[in-house]
Amino acid sequence: MTQASRMLAIFAGSRVAYGSTKIKRVGRNGKTEADSWIVRDPITEEAMQEHLDGSLGVGSIPIDEDNACRFGCIDVDVYDLDHKQLQQKITKLKFPLSHCRSKSGGAHLYLFLEQREPAAVVREFLTEMSIALGFSGSEIFPNKTRYYLSKGTLVTLLTCRISRQRRRFDTASIARLRRWS
Repeated sequence: MTQASRMLAIFAGSRVAYGSTKIKRVGRNGKTEADSWIVRDPITEEAMQEHLDGSLGVGSIPIDEDNACRFGCIDVDVYDLDHKQLQQKITKLKFPLSHCRSKSGGAHLYLFLEQREPAAVVREFLTEMSIALGFSGSEIFPNKTRYYLSKGTLVTLLTCRISRQRRRFDTASIARLRRWS
C-alpha cells in the first residue's frame, strides 16, 4: 500500500468532492493565505501524491453523503500554545486524539474512527473534549451535521500535508471553500 493510498484511507470523507489549495504566502500572524477551490470528484491517489509531494494541497471534507464520518478534528487557533502541556492533558484525560502542530503554531487534534459514525455524534464528542481541554471556542470538524454541496454552499474542510523535506506529519491551514460551478 502506498503512502498516498494510506492517507486516502485515513482521511476518508466525501466521495463526491474534495478541496484543493495552492499556498500564496504566510502572514505575520502565522496564518497561511491560499487560493482554494472545490474539485467535484473523489480524491484520487494521484492528487494525494501531488499533495504529499508538496505541489498541491488536498483536503478531505470529513462528512460524507450519508451524514457520517470516519474522522474529525478540533482546530485550536492558539499560536503560543504549549504543545507539551496540551499533550500531557490529552494523555491524562485519556482522550483518543492525535495531536499535530499546525503550520501557524496552533494544534489540530484528530479523532480517527474505526467505522463511520453520525456526524452529529462526532461533533458532540469533539465539542465535549474541546471544552474539557480548555478550548471551548475552537472550530470543530465536521463543521456541519448534514452534508450539503450545492452551488454557493460554503464548505469547510481541513487540509493536511506531509513535509517532503522532513518526512513528518504537519498540518496546513483551514481552507474555507466556496463552490461556484
